[in-house]
Amino acid sequence: MGSNTPTSTQKGVTLQIELLPCVNLAMVDNQVLIGNRCALVNATDNEMEAITVVVSGEHVQDNSMTINRLPSNWTVQLSGLKLEFDRQFLAQLDVPVKTRVSFMAHCNGELVCERESEVCLLPDNYWAGLDVMPAAVAAHVLPHSLAVKELLDKASPILDQITGEAQFDDYQTQDPNRARAQLAAIYRAIQLNEFTLEPLKNELNCYRSPVRTPEQIVEARTANCLELALMVASCIEACGLNSLLVFLKDRVMVGMWLVDSYNSHTVSDDKAFLLKAANDSVAEMELLDVVACARQDKEITFNEATQRADALLREAEQDFNCFIDIKACRLQNIKPSRLIMAA
Repeated sequence: MGSNTPTSTQKGVTLQIELLPCVNLAMVDNQVLIGNRCALVNATDNEMEAITVVVSGEHVQDNSMTINRLPSNWTVQLSGLKLEFDRQFLAQLDVPVKTRVSFMAHCNGELVCERESEVCLLPDNYWAGLDVMPAAVAAHVLPHSLAVKELLDKASPILDQITGEAQFDDYQTQDPNRARAQLAAIYRAIQLNEFTLEPLKNELNCYRSPVRTPEQIVEARTANCLELALMVASCIEACGLNSLLVFLKDRVMVGMWLVDSYNSHTVSDDKAFLLKAANDSVAEMELLDVVACARQDKEITFNEATQRADALLREAEQDFNCFIDIKACRLQNIKPSRLIMAA
């Protein structure tokens, strides 16, 4: 949580504030709850009346709420206190900026307690990491990207070679093999670009770094495994298919539903669910090691890339973190970032 400094001028009255350590415009637009906990505690034996709690700070819109009555030895949740950051400032950010948010409670015109919390404001092309609303990574899946369209144009003749039909047709045939063939064509089209694989910038739990768009990847000819996974997921979604991002300790893989389905939760740590869905006897999902898309000394086939993903997941004991279902994120209104697309 964001660092904070509590101050109480009346013994026994405190503000309990827990904020996300970092925020960007995509999180604000997707109505992410910035304050995980905001409460006023009266641990005294005296009832209090007419308490006003004010939130303020640089790049924060001033807001307040009034509590008509706070019984003794009682805690009230400040659910009506809105924490709103300056959207225009967030939209113009190109580097992270730290800011402090102040909460003050007044009773009968006197300050009774206050608390400050530090929040890091991130540019829209930054991903905070798995420890801060992990589903926000779905904002970096960009199915309407021009580079994605160009990749699918290259994948279309490959799909024709595989199946005799060049049209990407999502789940219309209701044939898992047809869905799998579409993923194989996407894989090969990306592989032909021979992108150079770069290491991850930071640990996935606290990434706090910019994520390149498909256009930037194509121009630079380099990407890390997170960026490759997001590119593959963008292509999958552009085809009308449903994808997942699978996070290991220091690797990101992609999953794709072979049937028109999705997980009921945006984020899950149920590794057994993935293994069952990807099992050959169930055949509801395909897992793909996107690292294999990058330039290699020896070219890795699509079948080998899926087998590697299965093996990596099975062998991941402590290294498995979670998976994020992109369609479930969309249904929760986590949309592709408009600012990232416009960059």
